[in-house]
Amino acid sequence: MAPLALAFWAFGLALLVLPFVFEPASPSWDRPDTGRKLDYWSDEDESALDLPFEADAAELAQVSQEEEWEMPEAPGEAILAESEARYGWGSEALRASTLFEHLRLAPGREIWERECIGCHGAAGDGAGPAATLLAPRPRNLRKGLFKFKSTPVGSRPLRRDLLRVVTHGLTGSSMPDFRLLSEERRKDVVEYVRYLAIRGEFEQTFLTLAWSDEEWPDPDEVQDIVESTWRTAPQRIVFPSVADAGSDAASIERGRELFVGDAACASCHGDTGRGDGPTADAYMDGWGYPIRPRDLSIGTYRVGSEPESLWRVIATGIEGTPMPGALGNLSAEQVWDLVHFVQSLGPADAAGGAQ
Repeated sequence: MAPLALAFWAFGLALLVLPFVFEPASPSWDRPDTGRKLDYWSDEDESALDLPFEADAAELAQVSQEEEWEMPEAPGEAILAESEARYGWGSEALRASTLFEHLRLAPGREIWERECIGCHGAAGDGAGPAATLLAPRPRNLRKGLFKFKSTPVGSRPLRRDLLRVVTHGLTGSSMPDFRLLSEERRKDVVEYVRYLAIRGEFEQTFLTLAWSDEEWPDPDEVQDIVESTWRTAPQRIVFPSVADAGSDAASIERGRELFVGDAACASCHGDTGRGDGPTADAYMDGWGYPIRPRDLSIGTYRVGSEPESLWRVIATGIEGTPMPGALGNLSAEQVWDLVHFVQSLGPADAAGGAQ
């Protein structure tokens, strides 16, 4: 038994000592991200995918020279210079901007670099070193697409929408909650998220317009296009126009009939809401990654389980996904019926589940 005991002793000692002898390598920020979509277009609908800015700008430089478009020789560098002039950290233009709560930007940046950069990346493009290991991938903030908000599709989120996500996280994803941070610190990081998103959207919109127009856009016009969408967001809040009359058997049945009928929810989510409808495998999200409909029988939702949150998601849809909005085709009351049916699909002991 002595040799066996000696072997176990040596193995245990190795477990304790080796981590200190061989220090693990730090995460590589430059390693190839083989999980990221590097295609320019999808064959199905020609929607832009998650192409990195640098790669897209390099392709633009090559094509513009071949086609003799009127634009700088290095368009990527020129766009970043225009971005720096307007949003450069500590620049006079940034200090003069009325889009941001400036006192929150520096502490927000500190929190971002400590808590968020590993997944979302330094520029907020969803390409941190951990991104290749996560499904779904961390959000790329630079395209102006935000899933969970109180504003309609095409509008930017409110600060309180972003605060909700930072506070509660997103169930079923790798986005954790940050409730251990004080509310003030969470507001700081929300402001820095807005900064990264607005600056990134300026750069991406500039690049997109250069491609589509085959000429160099006016930088001031690009800035106005991007910033106007953020300034008008508070004027476009979506909320239920009628109060929730309460869930009962009649409302749940009306919701079921809509779910499998006029609202066409079952084509994606399936008749029983398990995410197994006939078209469930046919979709990509706005960043070019495969996406499946939510399994509603679990009884938890990334947006949260509050009835008003579910109403808003069903009414307006989820931007960046194939999930359409029902309001317009359905009345506000019918959307409440759908909410009650969706809640009934979850476990009976879950919040909002079947009674």
